[in-house]
Amino acid sequence: MVPGVAVAAAVGVAPAVGAPPAVNWSAPQTLSSSSQDSLSAAVALDSRGDGVVFWSGCTRPLNLGDCPGVWLNQARAYSGGSFERTRLVSRGDVVTLSVTARDGRATAYWDPFPNFVPREATSTIGGRWSRPRLSRPPEGGGAQVVYNQRGQGFSVYFVTRNGAQTLIARYKRSRTARWGPPRVVAPASEEPGFAMPVIDRNGRATVVYATELNPRSQNDDASRLKASTRRGNGSYVSSFITGPRRGVSDASVGANARGDVVVAYRACVPSFYNPMNGECATRQFVQANIRPAGSLKFRSSRRIGPTNDSSDGVPQAVMNSARRAVVVYWDDNFQLRSATANRLGPFTLETLAPSPTDSALIGTAGNGNGVVAWQETDPETNNGVIKASAFGPEGTFGSAATVSDPSAFASLARMALSTSGRALMIWQGPGEGGTSVVRASTATVS
Repeated sequence: MVPGVAVAAAVGVAPAVGAPPAVNWSAPQTLSSSSQDSLSAAVALDSRGDGVVFWSGCTRPLNLGDCPGVWLNQARAYSGGSFERTRLVSRGDVVTLSVTARDGRATAYWDPFPNFVPREATSTIGGRWSRPRLSRPPEGGGAQVVYNQRGQGFSVYFVTRNGAQTLIARYKRSRTARWGPPRVVAPASEEPGFAMPVIDRNGRATVVYATELNPRSQNDDASRLKASTRRGNGSYVSSFITGPRRGVSDASVGANARGDVVVAYRACVPSFYNPMNGECATRQFVQANIRPAGSLKFRSSRRIGPTNDSSDGVPQAVMNSARRAVVVYWDDNFQLRSATANRLGPFTLETLAPSPTDSALIGTAGNGNGVVAWQETDPETNNGVIKASAFGPEGTFGSAATVSDPSAFASLARMALSTSGRALMIWQGPGEGGTSVVRASTATVS
C-alpha cells in the first residue's frame, strides 16, 4: 500500500452525502537543498490552489544552533500541480517569517535579526521576487489581514505607545479600492491581547480579541473575549463573548463565507489564576461560542470537554460552508479529539489520535470538506510522523492517513487548504549529512 492513502470510495459506489472525502496524499518530496540546514517554513495557497512555500536555510550545517555560513530566505512556487524552482527572496538571519497568497500573487514577510524591523517582498506565483522593503500595516508589519471572494479586506494590528497597546482596524471596500482610515477598536484602557479578524462574502467584518478581566488588578492574568463588528457607517459595535467567571488563555476563530462564526478557547472555570505564574489554578475546559450569520451577538458558551495546559494544545476551530463548526483540541488525557456541531445544536465528540505529540492544524475548502493534521510517534519506527484525517460537510471524519515517510523523522508541520480543495502540507525532515530539509505532500480534498 502506498503510504498516505486515506479513505478510498468503493468502485462504482457514490459516497454518502456528508461522508468524508476520499483523499490521496502524494509521495513526499524534498523542496530545500540537502546541503543547507533549512528551518522556519511557511506555506500559503490562493483560492485556485496555487501558492508558495517560504523558508530560511543556512548555507552550511548549523553548529550548536548557530549558522557558520549565510542565511538564505528562499521560496518555491506551487502552480498547476507541481513545484517550480527555488528562488532567493532575501539574505540574513530572521526571527519569524510568514507568507500569503492571493489572486496569483504571493507576499513574504519576515523579521530580520537583530534589528527586528519587519520586511516584505512580493512576487507573481512562480515569478521573481521584488527587492525587500519595509513592511507596514494595513497589509504588513505584523497586521492580520483577511479577504472575501469579492476582494474586500479587513486588517487588524496593534499600535504601542508608552508600553500600552491599542487595537486598530482598517477596511477595504473593494478589490481596487484603497484601504480606509485606521479606527480604534479597543483602546489601551481595555488592555487588548490577541486579535483574530474575519470577513464574510457580504463584506461584514468582525474582530475577536482578548481583554483583561480586571485591568486595575496586578494579580489577575485572566482575560475575557470580546467581538467588535463593523457597521455600514464605519463605526464598530462591541460585545462580550465570555463572562467574568471564565478566564480565557488561548483561542481561535473560524468563519464561513455566509457569515457564521465560531470561537473556541481554553477557559479556566471558575476563573482563578495563580498570581505567581499566571496558570489556571482550577480545571480548564475547551468551550465554544457560535454566532449565526446576520446576528451581532454570540450565543451562550458551550462546554466541550476538559483539556490540559500544554502550549501545543490550543483548540483550533473552523466553520465550514455547510454551517458546521468543527473544533479540534487535546483533552485532559492528551488525546486529540474533535467536536462538531451545527450552528444551533450540541457538540458531538470523537477521538482522532490517542497520543499526538504536536499541535493540530485544521482547514476547510469551499465545498464544506476539510482536513485535520497532527504529529504523532510511529509505533514501528519510533519516528515522528505527520498524520491527517479528512472530514465531510457534516463533520464526519475518515480514517487517518500517514502523510510523511515513516522511515524518516518528521516535525513542525504546516498546512494550507484552498477554497478549491487543494491541500499542501509541509514539514521538517532529515536531509543528507545530518541537515534539516523542508518536505511536502499535496492532495485534493473533494
